[in-house]
Amino acid sequence: MLRVTAWENVVLCVWSGQATGQAAHVVLTSMDRPGAAGRRSSYVHIIRDQLALPDADARTGFTQLLRKRHAELGCVAIVVGGTGFWASAMRNAVIGLRLLGPRDFEFRLYGTADELVEWLPAAHQRLTGVSIAPVTLRQLLSTAQET
Repeated sequence: MLRVTAWENVVLCVWSGQATGQAAHVVLTSMDRPGAAGRRSSYVHIIRDQLALPDADARTGFTQLLRKRHAELGCVAIVVGGTGFWASAMRNAVIGLRLLGPRDFEFRLYGTADELVEWLPAAHQRLTGVSIAPVTLRQLLSTAQET
């Protein structure tokens, strides 16, 4: 299961189920939301502990998305919760996707949302021209994770 919400040009994707080809398509269609045309957006993915690794269709979908729509991305930040073997495997799966994509947007991988909040506001403003206060980002993340 995937929940996608947006505020200004920040898109939050909270994963509570395995990334599939259908879920990758949902992320792609979020790029075509009203008001998104002509401006770069930052995507934040929150991956909950112990989810199955992305399936082959998801990996293909995300690779195609990164190659075709990279100019529309400002920052991509992924929070992989948890520790141990599962977290390491998920982080490696995410890094593998990054290796296949272009390098004209910022990409970061974190263990906690707090780490992300320290980095994203300045990087997002630099790459998109839109300011987001850390307190606002923290509230958006909290709300997105609760629902």
